[in-house]
Amino acid sequence: MMLRFLSPRASARAAGPQWTWQARIPAMILAYGAVVFSVLIAERMIHSPLSATYASAAVVPGGIAAGICAFALSFSPRRRLLVLAAVVIVALAPLGFLVFAIDFGAFTPIVRDRAPLVAAMLAGGCVLATGLLIGGGVFPAAEEARR
Repeated sequence: MMLRFLSPRASARAAGPQWTWQARIPAMILAYGAVVFSVLIAERMIHSPLSATYASAAVVPGGIAAGICAFALSFSPRRRLLVLAAVVIVALAPLGFLVFAIDFGAFTPIVRDRAPLVAAMLAGGCVLATGLLIGGGVFPAAEEARR
């Protein structure tokens, strides 16, 4: 359903101007910055300010990496599902490293208990932000390259 919504319409593509690389940067900063902010606010509301502070160690680098990955993928036409998957995987990599590679001592069970929720919120936010950017025409469609 979401991929059908994200499919570009020919009339909208033909009528709208092409995004230059300078115009893509603010759109991506706002989109992925909003994702990071919303995940940290949700973590603070669900658990505690201290939990949000620890989550920021993985969510902020994940959001920055997702934005950089999305910017790199926006220069040539690619399939929408490939873009969504790549951005989500790159966004979750810092969280996976933090959970599995660092020993938190007595807090390890708490971190491992809360990590799936943070991962789900971050993945969902990245899919939403990337979907909105695809729908807005920031990413060139793979169908246009075939024409």
